[in-house]
Amino acid sequence: MNLLKRKLLGGTNNFENSRKGITSLAILSSVVGLDMSPQSKFASELVASHMATCLAVSEDRERLIVVYPSEPLLSEAAFELMSASTLSQILTQFNILLKKSIVEPGPRGEIVARIILVLVAHRLRAQRAENSVKAFLNELYKEDSMPDLSNAKPEFIEGTVAFTHFNAIEYVPTKKTLEEFYIKRCAFIMKRNHPGVDICIPVKLVTGGYSIIIIQIKNINFSSVKADENYPSSARFMLSCNYVFNNSDLKEHDEQYLCLYWQLRFQGHYQEIPKLQDTRSSESRKLNICWASFGFDHFKMNKDVASILKDILVSHISPFESEWQVNNVDKGDIWHWKELKIMHPLGYYEYNYEEKK
Repeated sequence: MNLLKRKLLGGTNNFENSRKGITSLAILSSVVGLDMSPQSKFASELVASHMATCLAVSEDRERLIVVYPSEPLLSEAAFELMSASTLSQILTQFNILLKKSIVEPGPRGEIVARIILVLVAHRLRAQRAENSVKAFLNELYKEDSMPDLSNAKPEFIEGTVAFTHFNAIEYVPTKKTLEEFYIKRCAFIMKRNHPGVDICIPVKLVTGGYSIIIIQIKNINFSSVKADENYPSSARFMLSCNYVFNNSDLKEHDEQYLCLYWQLRFQGHYQEIPKLQDTRSSESRKLNICWASFGFDHFKMNKDVASILKDILVSHISPFESEWQVNNVDKGDIWHWKELKIMHPLGYYEYNYEEKK
C-alpha cells in the first residue's frame, strides 16, 4: 500500500511535496474513471510515474491512450490520500486541468456524479468494506431528500454495495458482470450514449444473488422538470432493465433494483417518484424503486467540496478564466479582457468581465 501511494504521488512522501496537478489527476483517475486527452503532455507522465496504463501509441508517437484499469488496491491507496486536508486541493487542481483541456471534458454532470458517489464510498469505507443499500442512501442523500423506500424489499435494501472505483465498459453487461464487478469492488460507467443509463452500481442481495443501482445524469440548467422533454419516461421506462439491457440476460432481471434520476443544474430543490404510465409491462416495473432528484443540494458533502463541484458542472475552456490569464512582460504575455473582446467581438460582446471578478 505504501508503494502504491508513493507511485500515485510520483515518488514523493506526501501530497504537499508532489506536483499537485498531475498527482490530483492520478488520484482521481484511479477511482473516478476519467478520459485523458491523448495529446496531453501529462499522458506519458502518468504512465511513467503515476501508475497509469498505456493502451496505444499513435504512429507519430505524439499521442497516447492511457487508462487506469480496475485495481482495488490502487483505489484503496487513492482513498487514503483523499484526506480531509487534501480533498479540496485535489478537486481544485482537477477543475483547473478540465479548464485547460488536459482531461477530456465529456459530460460534466456524469463526472461530478461519479465524484459524489466515490466520496460517499470513501466515507463508508472508513466504517466497513461492505455497506447496506440503505446505509449507502443515508450517506448519499440529506434526510429530506431520501428516496421513498416504502416498497423496498428487505433482501434488496439490506443487500450490500462495496464499490471503491469506476471503470468504463464498451459492452452491454450481463448478470455475470454484476458479480464480477462486485467482487472487484468496482462500479461501471456505461459506454458513451448508451440508452437510458450512465452509471451502474452492483448490489449483492441478502439471498446471495446480485442486483443493481442504475443512475441517469442530466446537467440541464432550467427551472422546470419539463426541461427534459422525455421526463418522466426518461426516469421510468428508460431506466428499466428491459430498456437499458435489451441485448443481454439482464433484460429479464427479476430482482428488485433502484433507479435514480439526477438533474444536477436544475434551478431549485425538488424530488419525486416519477409517474408510471400504465402499460402491459408496468406491473413488473412497479416493483422497482424509482426516485428523481432535481437540483444539486440533495447530497451530503461539506460546503467547500460542494462549491468546487458546482464550478466543475459549468467549467469550460475560456480565455477569461484565471488559468489563461498570463501576464509575463519579459515574454511579451500581457492579458487584458478588452483586447479579447476586440479580437472576438461577436463571441464576447455581452461578456461583462468586471461582474465576473
